[in-house]
Amino acid sequence: MLPPGTAGALVEETIRGLGPGDAGVFLVLGTAGIWCSTQFTYLALHFTTAGNAVILQAVTPVIVTLIARFYLGERLRRVQWLGVAASVVGVLLVITRGRLVLLEPADLHAGDFITLLTLCSWAVYTVYGKHVSRPTRR
Repeated sequence: MLPPGTAGALVEETIRGLGPGDAGVFLVLGTAGIWCSTQFTYLALHFTTAGNAVILQAVTPVIVTLIARFYLGERLRRVQWLGVAASVVGVLLVITRGRLVLLEPADLHAGDFITLLTLCSWAVYTVYGKHVSRPTRR
């Protein structure tokens, strides 16, 4: 139970942080994180295997890290860059079943690329959400 008058203060604090200019922020976050990510995932699954889609989703932290590096200017240490490279190589090895050298365009599905685009959309949602939630934004 909250002390008397606390609930109103909590609501006021929450509402005070929003302004008319924030509609664009919600539009970007909703479009990238909810609509694009979800809808295009379903489309991707129509054109690829569920296994490929799940394996590709392992690349999500890498995509978020790269977008944060270039959009927010976050610095990565050498070991983090090695982790990014290892993750990318690992996903490629799993997708190609260890035949990375023999990779043929015919082995790739359109849904694999759509899945990567949905992951980019989710990464935009994640990184932009971090950007707009910083206290120094206004």
